Amino acid sequence: DRNKKIIFTSKGRTALYIILKYLFKTTKKQQVIMSPFTIFDLVNIVIAAGTKPLFIDHKKNSFEMDYDKIKNIIKKNKNISAIICTHYCLNSENFLKLKSLCKNKNIKIIQDCAIAASSQYKNKSLANFSDYSFFSFNLFKFIPALTGGAIVSSDKKMIHFANQEQKNYKLFSFFDLIFVQLK
Repeated sequence: DRNKKIIFTSKGRTALYIILKYLFKTTKKQQVIMSPFTIFDLVNIVIAAGTKPLFIDHKKNSFEMDYDKIKNIIKKNKNISAIICTHYCLNSENFLKLKSLCKNKNIKIIQDCAIAASSQYKNKSLANFSDYSFFSFNLFKFIPALTGGAIVSSDKKMIHFANQEQKNYKLFSFFDLIFVQLK
């Protein structure tokens, strides 16, 4: 999508933090649906952004969150700002139904492409199928770099917010980078 912009961040979790902080600021909705099968740092990021995780289990023998459980929770709960869809591979057979449901309820989809950077659906990057996506780069990911992350979005207000937010962040020093390398 040519309207999508990429904003680079220091880490993937920083990208998620910025997205969630923006959504909380603009929607005032606190809850974020996410999979319990994730790294604990992402749960901490959800909390640090002022939002609260709402865990939905996966379907049996799948990496996909249970669509029916999501649908039932969305029907009852008006305080959901976003759903984080973590892509372990192309695993979301109900993703287009989920996207339609979320659009009708004004819930944003955030795609965690940290370990699925090159995944595609119908010859398009997964990042093209949601309002916000984020990526994570490091020596053990599919985009090998010392450290880094990125937000992909066409939301101009969020892009401005992300750029302004990062102006307040401390830059990595040479010694910080050496520590990351040693770690």
